[in-house]
Amino acid sequence: MKVWIFNDNIDTDAIMPAAYLNNNDPAYYSKYCLEKVNPQFVKDVRPGDLILAGENFGCGSSRESAPFAIKYLGVKGIIAKSFSRIFYRNAINIGLPVVIADKYLYDGIAEADDVKLSDCYSRLEYSNGAKQTAVDLNYPSYIRFILKSGGLINAYERGLV
Repeated sequence: MKVWIFNDNIDTDAIMPAAYLNNNDPAYYSKYCLEKVNPQFVKDVRPGDLILAGENFGCGSSRESAPFAIKYLGVKGIIAKSFSRIFYRNAINIGLPVVIADKYLYDGIAEADDVKLSDCYSRLEYSNGAKQTAVDLNYPSYIRFILKSGGLINAYERGLV
């Protein structure tokens, strides 16, 4: 899987431009996800890929379409130094894993690394040649349940709350 690297302060307008939100079909609007930041992203992203971002990922407006477009494209999760609070909650609520990375984790992952997020959302493993590292994510059990359920509504329907 590929790791897509983005800088600091990627806002929701950059993730999902408002000009394309005149249609509720994610097959339509996801085609424009992150187009101004990296035009190759939508063309080359594959299911299972991860995003590695800097500080304040998802800042700006509270549009849920931003994390949803990323999830719809098959991105398995986002690792960032920090997230906008509303983007973080929106991502969890739709079942898109978001991981706040400390300096060690952030500096340890490169675009060419092999990175794997466990299906139970408890570990992130990555390797750079012979060096292999694993990080426990320490999500609370209810967050893991939401992620495994595919989002908050599905978790509710399964009896979480």
